[in-house]
Amino acid sequence: MEAKSEASDPVSQMNSAFTEIVTSAISWLAKGSEDRKPIHVGRRKLAYLLIGSSNGTALKLQFFKCPYWGSLSFLSVRKVERLILMLIDSDILYHEKSPRLRMNVLAIREQSEMTTSPICSNFAEDTLLPLADVDIALFERLSQRRQIISWYIGKRNRRGYPMVICRDRVLILLCIHKPNSVSELKEIIPISDRLELEYLPQLMDVYLNNNPMKEKFNFSEKAMILQAHVENEDIITIRHKKHKEKTGSTRKITPLAVYINPRGQEYLEAYDHAKEDKRTFRIERISSIKQVEE
Repeated sequence: MEAKSEASDPVSQMNSAFTEIVTSAISWLAKGSEDRKPIHVGRRKLAYLLIGSSNGTALKLQFFKCPYWGSLSFLSVRKVERLILMLIDSDILYHEKSPRLRMNVLAIREQSEMTTSPICSNFAEDTLLPLADVDIALFERLSQRRQIISWYIGKRNRRGYPMVICRDRVLILLCIHKPNSVSELKEIIPISDRLELEYLPQLMDVYLNNNPMKEKFNFSEKAMILQAHVENEDIITIRHKKHKEKTGSTRKITPLAVYINPRGQEYLEAYDHAKEDKRTFRIERISSIKQVEE
């Protein structure tokens, strides 16, 4: 079987289609018609046309009459603008100064040597990672511990937002680069949010030795007892009282992890045999711990 030609390659066809859509839309705008004056636009207005924005600009400039209006509606304005910039970098489009608008507008370079731009591969460069270089065993271990890394008691006792630092892409970057310090970790993970940055030391603790129990955290004696049960994979019963609960309840559990959040609160993650699911307990609300004899 003969190899497919480059022209029949689906990715090449997509690159060509994107290029054709953008240049055809510019040509349509510049040509005008009996009921519409020729116009030239910049990147932002062209992006609005291509994603099919229903706004005042589309109404006044009659974008809705263009056969390419909304043809790239599956992309964001920012991505369409970037696509247009790629065509400028490939010398397919260029900016020229509009005498009437006194600003840069888009034009098609008639003598361009390139007929298409490697749009797909350019977008992919920002997304693709060398997955073949990932330490799979390390990734699996970190994936299992991501709740420990990201735990947070926020407003209204809700949780989940800091899980962003434990999303797969972050863990994969860590498994590829294997940093030795928090500062090295910051260099490979583009995080600027103050709250997320608080969790990077916990991420490093779990990554470095699979045990977030560090002396610097000054864990309580009760937490250390529970950690021993975690390491021994024991089945235990605990007496636990929820917030504002008067009596509390006895739970039969298998401890899975003990950790501390950035506020210094200790938690136990465990498998609850009655609920047949994982549950998390505030350690200071556990009044008794007993090992179940087999």
